[in-house]
Amino acid sequence: MSVKQRVLPIFLTLLFMLVVLWSFWQIGPQFVSNLGKLIDSISASPELGSWIEDVKKNYQFYVFLFSLFVILMGLTRWLGKWLWYQEQISRRKKLKLPVPSLLTSAPSSFSYSSLFQGGLVGLAIVSWYFAFVFASPAADEDALTALPLAMFLPIVTLAITSIQILLGTILSRQYFGTLINSPILIMSSIVLIGIGVITFLIESAFLREEKFGALVQIIITVIVSLCYSYVYGVSEGLKAADPETTYPLVSVEVIQGTDFDEAWLYERTDSDYRIVTKSGSNHIIPASNVKQIKGL
Repeated sequence: MSVKQRVLPIFLTLLFMLVVLWSFWQIGPQFVSNLGKLIDSISASPELGSWIEDVKKNYQFYVFLFSLFVILMGLTRWLGKWLWYQEQISRRKKLKLPVPSLLTSAPSSFSYSSLFQGGLVGLAIVSWYFAFVFASPAADEDALTALPLAMFLPIVTLAITSIQILLGTILSRQYFGTLINSPILIMSSIVLIGIGVITFLIESAFLREEKFGALVQIIITVIVSLCYSYVYGVSEGLKAADPETTYPLVSVEVIQGTDFDEAWLYERTDSDYRIVTKSGSNHIIPASNVKQIKGL
């Protein structure tokens, strides 16, 4: 692996952390102030007692709803990853491009642990967007009254970001061929974009509705969160199917047999190394037969 390939991820991570710290520095005072006002408003609400009693009586139901939301986030992420991974692998095989075909477990394989972990990751990303609700100047008013208006921006931002990431990925030169050769990918992409547009229109229409506004926003928040999770999975699936961008390029020197000058090392087990060469051939090399592996 080259110095550039090693340094770039570290640089991007540091840059992301700086942006996060800068964001908190900018919105921190407003965030803390508005969060305090919201807590005061809820504490002073005459309905607080009934809310607490309702939660005590039905806490299992609320835990179920939260768990269901996390699982659905993981499921939509896995669905996006699985669909696009399978289609990209199929297209690469038709074009006779390198495909890692000796994996012990495919990156898009289903497991309950990865499902829940994926849901939690998606929930954390979505929560980051909605943290800006408490930094909204609109929350300087009565917190409970201003909350629906303050949620408009993160909901719309999340919907637009989902569409932007999806279009930026699937319309790129690298993956456009995969899209146009798969009717199911075309239909799923159209449906997701349609959901994003419809949620924006509904959110705008119910923005000032006091009677149903909060309920509509909760439903829309769930929908756009699931859409974002699906798009996140799409990016993961396409990347996992492409050894050039996912796995390190190495040279393998063996004790007996033919050395491999350029190959992608896509899996290492306790007993062997699994590589795919630029010509597309896959090999399992016993660990006992490996003399040296160098990153390129």
